Parts: sequence; C-alpha cells; structure tokens
Amino acid sequence: DPQRLRILSRSLQMNTLLRVWGPTLERLEEERSRSSLSNVLQPFCTACAAQVACLRKSELWDLVAACNRVGLMALVEVHTEAEMDLALATPGVACIGINNRNLHSFKLDMETTPRLMARVRRAAAATPRLQDIVFASLSGVSMRSEVEALKDVECVLVGEALMRSSD
Repeated sequence: DPQRLRILSRSLQMNTLLRVWGPTLERLEEERSRSSLSNVLQPFCTACAAQVACLRKSELWDLVAACNRVGLMALVEVHTEAEMDLALATPGVACIGINNRNLHSFKLDMETTPRLMARVRRAAAATPRLQDIVFASLSGVSMRSEVEALKDVECVLVGEALMRSSD
C-alpha cells in the first residue's frame, strides 16, 4: 500500500526532528499546531518513533494518543514479547516496528521478527483490529533474500547496509 509506505518512510525524519528538539508531549502538540512548523513538517513528517523499552505503559499510551491528536503516526518499536504485548494493547496504535537489534547489547537476532510475528498471528485470531496495524522489521536487513524471508511484515527498514554501501 503506497500510503503505508509513505508514512513509514517519513518516520525517520520525524524521529530525527524529535531527537533534535527533544519536545515533551505538550510541546509536540504546541509545535505541530503552529502554522510555520506545520508548513515545514506537513509534507515530510507524519510519524514519530516510540521505543517501548524506554517508556512506561502510561507514557506510551500518552505518546500514541498525543501523536494521534496532532496527526502523527506513532511507530511503536519493540524487541521482546513483553514489549509486543504492551504495543498490541496500546489504544490507537497503527504501526509496530520490530527491532531485530537488542538496543541494550546491540546483538542482532534476525529471528526476532518471525518470533514476534508468530505471537501477533496467535493474538489476531481473537483481536480482529490487529489486522489494521502495519508491522515493520527494523535492523539487520542487508540482502534481498532477508527481505523475502520476512513474509509477515509489510515493510522493512534497511539502514546500516545503505550507509555502508559504496553505491
């Protein structure tokens, strides 16, 4: 779906802006509502990243709600089963990114996405709204065969491989 792809591709830009500005939820809403900033962000940034490992449940729920209020999609990033369960339970979540890299140890495990997506498939039988969530695989993808192996997600983030590539 081109709309989903466009939204996901813009999340990196918004994440970068949020890291530079470091806004609180209130400042995010305030800045987004200003016409000058909205004109700058509108065509380029429609999402922000929310790392579940860094947030309490209430903070995650508040961040997703604030993003929805101001027209941003929250890319909710998970790495563990517990984080996936929290992301799936978050009201209004529309996009979940599964990070194959453990951000505490930086160890890469390409079985993370298939393992967590199996959990999603089991939960989807009882929760039809999960079919509306976009799932992405983040980190560690560098070859076409790796992309093709990730059948349960709508998109992948290819970052490091592009940064290291000479062409």
